[in-house]
Amino acid sequence: MPPTEPPQVWKSGGQIEIVQETMPPFECRTRTGRQNLGAVSASSDNGNGIQDLLDELEASKQSRLRAWSVLQRLRMVLWELGSVAIPPPAQKTFEAEGEALEHALRKTFGLRNNAIKSLCSSVRRFRDATIKEECKGDYPHALQALWKALDRAEDLIQN
Repeated sequence: MPPTEPPQVWKSGGQIEIVQETMPPFECRTRTGRQNLGAVSASSDNGNGIQDLLDELEASKQSRLRAWSVLQRLRMVLWELGSVAIPPPAQKTFEAEGEALEHALRKTFGLRNNAIKSLCSSVRRFRDATIKEECKGDYPHALQALWKALDRAEDLIQN
């Protein structure tokens, strides 16, 4: 017996599940709720209403997989060049991964900025100790501060 109404399709963000109850209409249920996309029938204008929806769903899945892959490559670059351990997020979501990467970026740039500031300050202090007569007594301490700042900067570059 053919259905009296075309199947109903429900869609919302997140995972889509097409469920056929005892008889059509069909609906998609997600973790975030339901949304009626309207009637979709196998005999729609292009003849593939449900197949088009499934193709769109697969394209969306592939897009999310590519985006996740990009985030993982960014994670590796930050880990390799930034020398910052990035713990895996508690949940495997784009938001959680983005927050972890943002934290790592802030930490990496903060460490580098502090090393550069310290190096600049130490160079100025050493310069003053070598040029200004009133600062000549600070020469040994200025030299030691310069060496420490150079070591910190070098550690960031080598790691």
